[in-house]
Amino acid sequence: MSKRKFVLCVLLLLSLSANAFAQLHITVEYNKDWGNAPTSNIKKLCENVALHFQEQLRDEHKIHGDLLIVYRAERPIAYYRTFFGGDADDYKIGLSVTGRYWDEFSYQFGHEFAHILQNHDELYEKLPNQINDWFEEAICELANLWVLRRMHDTWA
Repeated sequence: MSKRKFVLCVLLLLSLSANAFAQLHITVEYNKDWGNAPTSNIKKLCENVALHFQEQLRDEHKIHGDLLIVYRAERPIAYYRTFFGGDADDYKIGLSVTGRYWDEFSYQFGHEFAHILQNHDELYEKLPNQINDWFEEAICELANLWVLRRMHDTWA
């Protein structure tokens, strides 16, 4: 699929489903380390990933509030609110992609968004040294594979 066709598909999907994730407001912080990937495109892609997750959930399980996406060189991460001083409806995800590697953006964001869907803040406060972290990671990987497949099916 050409880059132009890809961008057109993303824009079409987002215009058709703009209200499905209206309760989640995603912002991408500008950083030169994103390379030649425009923050507007990163935002639209992450909104589409979130949409696929959110449309499968009942309203009471959907993520509401503000989600800030930042560049983080080390590795992708879903930040705990206690580490960035966020309110109950604030979320922050760090991604480590540089350039227009949309597949990596989708993959990293989907995995970290799955952590947020699991109420990772509440789990951390109750059990800060979880011995079952591997299980949470496995669930995030499984959820991410599912969302990537859904994106493939809806974009094809």
